[in-house]
Amino acid sequence: MPFALALAAQVGVLTHLVALVTPTLGTGGAARAISATTAAALGGRLVTGLVVDRLNRRLVTSATLVVQMLGLAS
Repeated sequence: MPFALALAAQVGVLTHLVALVTPTLGTGGAARAISATTAAALGGRLVTGLVVDRLNRRLVTSATLVVQMLGLAS
């Protein structure tokens, strides 16, 4: 359930990000914002994949969910 909620939050952010940033950044800026968000997600998954075998998996999972929550809250 926590992973489903986290994924729903990620999809919700990507869905609404365009509408939120287009008035300020324009269409090109909104596209760059989506690209940056996607690149950050990809990079985070790759880095997590490299370290998850060396650390406590529950702790890593909790940390990634907390980082996502903080990112959405700001």
